[in-house]
Amino acid sequence: MARGGATASTQVQLTVTDEDRLEFDAAWLTYERILGQNSSHLSITDSLDLPSNAPNGSTINWESSKPDFVNVKGEVTRPSIDQGHQTLTLTATIFLGTFYLQKTFNIKVKVRDEDLAAADRDWLTGDVILNGNESLDMITTDLYLPQRGENGSIITWTSGMPEFVDGNGV
Repeated sequence: MARGGATASTQVQLTVTDEDRLEFDAAWLTYERILGQNSSHLSITDSLDLPSNAPNGSTINWESSKPDFVNVKGEVTRPSIDQGHQTLTLTATIFLGTFYLQKTFNIKVKVRDEDLAAADRDWLTGDVILNGNESLDMITTDLYLPQRGENGSIITWTSGMPEFVDGNGV
């Protein structure tokens, strides 16, 4: 402090406890840190980065509510179309000295895109597109040509005979 040419100094001693360091490490452990190559915790398609150590000396143990889809190493097994997208919880138990705390991460492991597309291909039958017509050999009214499959696949249509049926089923 300086006032009128006089100065004074104060010495302050800060102590960071193990509990403080544990809290710092818990704050460090975020979705962004564990996502790896995944773009969102709601669209997991690739392995996660689940650290076992934190920068302030804590150790981290992991538990998965569905280890068949994400194990404690962060390895991901994508569900089948029959199993559907899988929502699960990863629990990190963070230890430092005699202290610990838990932090949870809710994620969704997605079915493989090619499985979704295959299911949509299987769904897209003559019965779906007939739209009241008697058969594919007897078209008398517009067809139903969906732009999306049941599982979200984008469907585009072209016609080899656009003078009779265009890409919109008309």
